Amino acid sequence: GGPGTYSALLAERYPELRCTVLDLPPVVTVARDLVGTSPARQRLEFLPGDLFKTEFGTGYDAVLISGVLHRTEGDATVALLRRAAAALVPGGLLAVSDLFTGGETRGPVLPELFSLHMLLTAESGRALRLPDFGAQLAAAGLRLERSLPLPPPLPHTLCLARRPA
Repeated sequence: GGPGTYSALLAERYPELRCTVLDLPPVVTVARDLVGTSPARQRLEFLPGDLFKTEFGTGYDAVLISGVLHRTEGDATVALLRRAAAALVPGGLLAVSDLFTGGETRGPVLPELFSLHMLLTAESGRALRLPDFGAQLAAAGLRLERSLPLPPPLPHTLCLARRPA
């Protein structure tokens, strides 16, 4: 969810798209204000809640989890991915944008430094290991289709997975 900018931009680009933005109540309040002038604002819904506790609902063609999966580890990661999979229609797409380590190319070093930051400042979480992510998705009932490093200087990777039809 966040400030709703990805949802607004996607809905502006694709006129048939409707989006539900899930985030903490104070963030949703800010998001409503930020996207209030978007031509797509009538197709944006806001769901105040906690990503780790609030039910997503069902029947979605796609779910985007952006910049937050790193707050999980191990079984908690798989549990969140299972909830996302359950929200999707058969054949639906899960897009995850986050910090990953262990990709095919060396670097970026930022995800490793970010993991150190999480170790020092948070109860759990770390940059996700790309070599392990396919198995985590499979455990959640999803199939990894591809991963794409975002262009520098962005340190994120976009992973696309599908719920089998």
